[in-house]
Amino acid sequence: MQVGRLAIQRILEGNGYELTASDVIDAYDRFMAAAERLGEAASARNDMLAMLAKAQQTAAPFSDTLTRQCSR
Repeated sequence: MQVGRLAIQRILEGNGYELTASDVIDAYDRFMAAAERLGEAASARNDMLAMLAKAQQTAAPFSDTLTRQCSR
C-alpha cells in the first residue's frame, strides 16, 4: 500500500515517462486493492483525497483523473 501511495504521489509531482490516464488509474486501483486487503480502504481513500486537494492547487498532472476515480 505504501508503494502504491508513493507511486501516485510521484505521478502527481510530474515524475514518470509517457504516462497515460490508464496508467494512473491502474496505480490507483492497485493502491486501493491493497488498502482493502489491509482493511484500510476508507483511510486510504481519505488520504488520497487530501493528496489530490493539494495537487489540484498546483495543477498536478492527472489530478483530475484521480479525483474522478476517488469519486466512484
